[in-house]
Amino acid sequence: MDETDTRQHPAGAFDLEFVGSRTSVTIDYSRALTGISTIDDTTKKLSETLSDTMARVEIVPEWAPSVYGTAVHVDFAAQVRRQGLRGIEVEQSFFDLKPGGYGQFGSVRTDVLLRNDVGDIIAIYDVKTGGAALTPSRVRELREKTNVGMGVPIIELQVIRGATIKSRRVRMRNIGRVMALLWNPVHRGSVSRAVGA
Repeated sequence: MDETDTRQHPAGAFDLEFVGSRTSVTIDYSRALTGISTIDDTTKKLSETLSDTMARVEIVPEWAPSVYGTAVHVDFAAQVRRQGLRGIEVEQSFFDLKPGGYGQFGSVRTDVLLRNDVGDIIAIYDVKTGGAALTPSRVRELREKTNVGMGVPIIELQVIRGATIKSRRVRMRNIGRVMALLWNPVHRGSVSRAVGA
């Protein structure tokens, strides 16, 4: 999985093909771009990292959707930690408006958050699998427990599994796609999911 071939599509979507493995993942972060380079670059990197997770974590028919979701979250979190990205915190719990213990009763845990150089949260990322999606109440809970305002984007990273593609030359397995979606009323014109957040 070290070598990849990227085919660009318009406006922030592309196919990431894993050379030699006959698999591909379509990544679309076009509906999560904020115009803030630090956030947008992180969104792109996290989307690509999640596509790597999709290539690694197979669906086992006997697994309940929640088991697959847990496997994706664990692999993704480990990859992001290994990357050592500037300003990134993985699986940080919050209780009473400040960081709390992992899994502490009454706390909320973020999948990934991005801080600026002075330590302020500037974006929150939430990974969803199996058709799950962020809800307005979850977005409110994330904002309240992390003590961020409406100007801080909450970005859903959605894993959507795919099927097998057959062509004349190659039989390629399309693992699926990663969609990044912005929940931020400040950018309401760019994303439909912002409604009701």
